Parts: sequence; C-alpha cells; structure tokens
Amino acid sequence: MIIKFKSKDTWVIFGEVDHVEYRKVEFDLKHGGVSSDVIVYEPSDDQPAIEWIGMGFFTKNMNDATEIIACSPIYIMNDQGRTVETI
Repeated sequence: MIIKFKSKDTWVIFGEVDHVEYRKVEFDLKHGGVSSDVIVYEPSDDQPAIEWIGMGFFTKNMNDATEIIACSPIYIMNDQGRTVETI
C-alpha cells in the first residue's frame, strides 16, 4: 500500500505500508502541542487545509509505527499506484 499527500509544494509518499490507521484531529499549526515522535506536515501552498488527519502506519520491516499529522486530501493507493481511498 502507498500513502500520498501534498505538503507545501512537494508530494510526500510512503511506500510499502503494511497497516494504516487514521482519524480526524483538532490541530493548530501555530501552537503545535504534539509529541516529538509525531511528524507534522504543513498544508499545501496551493490548497487550504480541509481537515487535519492523524495517521499511524507500519512500513515493511519496521517494529514501530510512523506517526504523522497531515492535511487532507490524503490518497491511499494500492501497490500499483491506483487510488483506493481518499481521506
């Protein structure tokens, strides 16, 4: 599985994802307030933040989850790059 979203003017892509969990979160970029273990991606410059999504996922051969906060839309894709879900 592949996770893809835009942060600032760059596409962020995580490949070889085995398991993903996500939920909508209340987050204020100016005040932060998240654990140092969580990576926060700023919204795209060309699109306003629709909603903040907190995600945890495992990539191949990882023992600990990667935890991020990013703005929708976030694309969940199969291994061939076809979108199967848009968050």
